[in-house]
Amino acid sequence: MLKSTRFVLAISLFAIMALSFAVPASFATTVTCQQIAGCTGPNFYASPATLAPGGSTNLVLSLQTIADGNTWNPAQLQGICQGTFISVAMTQITVTTPNSDEYTLGSATGSGMVGGGGNAPDIVVTLSNAPLIVPYGPESGHIAVNGNNYYWWRNQVASVGTPAPGWRLDLVPGVASPPFSATNPAQAPAPTTEHGTYIIDFQASVNCAEGSQQIVYQLFVDIPITVITPQFSLGLGVAVAFGLAGFALLRKKSLKLRVPAVVN
Repeated sequence: MLKSTRFVLAISLFAIMALSFAVPASFATTVTCQQIAGCTGPNFYASPATLAPGGSTNLVLSLQTIADGNTWNPAQLQGICQGTFISVAMTQITVTTPNSDEYTLGSATGSGMVGGGGNAPDIVVTLSNAPLIVPYGPESGHIAVNGNNYYWWRNQVASVGTPAPGWRLDLVPGVASPPFSATNPAQAPAPTTEHGTYIIDFQASVNCAEGSQQIVYQLFVDIPITVITPQFSLGLGVAVAFGLAGFALLRKKSLKLRVPAVVN
């Protein structure tokens, strides 16, 4: 009995050791700020993250400062300055729909910002003007930020590029129902008509002063939003089906009872 107990304990210890070596480093989800001045960096998210078809959301870049010795989750808060934070330069914001339609923020004449190969000014966010809030949806064609005008552009429909330079959303708002077209602006899809997950792609440069050096972190952050179309659940559908069947049966019996007798 004693030998079998020792054997079980040995096997258990071996299994625990194997698991400890098998856990990847990515499971260490927090990092400690070790700078006396604190750590500051960008946090990207969408609010709301779930919306109904035809709805709108806000794409947000906020700044968060973490006190010395505290921790943060790098999966949510990236590009932390371990020194003095200067600014974040937003160089591109792109939305890709479940049907591979693509929308990019740009200027009045074309999509994209300077840092991403376009001609709209990069959006610079500092502690004094944060957070940056960029609306996205059917009514969000034109946006004013830091005294500059920005516009959403539809660059492709179902992976097919639209005619250059694209369709500006405030001029071609789109329709809610298919068929959709990448060549006919009258059949362009509206921004949030498709059911499923949309991917928001943020590209930015974080500028920091660390000691005597100025450090630039390049960030590429993807966040999802979900458009949910109200649908009947299976249980509700079955209940409705049984209810209709029962109603039909009762109606049939009622009609039989109403058949008049024939008098000769």
